[in-house]
Amino acid sequence: MAGERGASAVLFDITEDRSAAEQLQQPLGLTWPVVLIWGNDAEKLMEFVYKNRKAHVRIELKEPPAWPDYDVWILLTVVGTIFVIILASVLRIRCRPHHSRPTIDQFEYDGCDNCEAYLQMKGNREMVYDCTSSSFDGIIAMMSPEDSWVSKWQRVSNFKPGVYAVSVTGRLPQGIVRELKSRGVAYKSRDTAIKT
Repeated sequence: MAGERGASAVLFDITEDRSAAEQLQQPLGLTWPVVLIWGNDAEKLMEFVYKNRKAHVRIELKEPPAWPDYDVWILLTVVGTIFVIILASVLRIRCRPHHSRPTIDQFEYDGCDNCEAYLQMKGNREMVYDCTSSSFDGIIAMMSPEDSWVSKWQRVSNFKPGVYAVSVTGRLPQGIVRELKSRGVAYKSRDTAIKT
């Protein structure tokens, strides 16, 4: 019918039913181009069509991008990386035997969740300084240490849930190592730079 009136294209407004686009892209045997429109522009254009007015329309073809959410993933990757860098630089103190990551004040106030029974850092700032290090590599966050393959690989599956450093630079003072040994606690350095 549109062709009989001299139309050079057929317009379909699919604002209310986007699924119609698939049906209209099927071969219909039409000799005129089929143009699918929707949204506010469709409403304005269809007003002209319904009133039998002539309208000169510029149609721009827009192909959907191959990765429609590609830019969002780039942004999330950048934000995530920045967050990890900030987290790593803010929390730079670790327990040397267990490489957990509280601050100096938290160690002094609460002690170490994993070794307080034999290091007694709670309320003892000097012991906190002797038994912690601000130099570390990597971080591990564990919610369920007993189920985590990373905690098993790092041999920390019996530790409390928390955030730990992969390796910590430095060793405990010899006096503390001797005290631990006398209590039957084997100390193994987490310092990967020291070869024993």
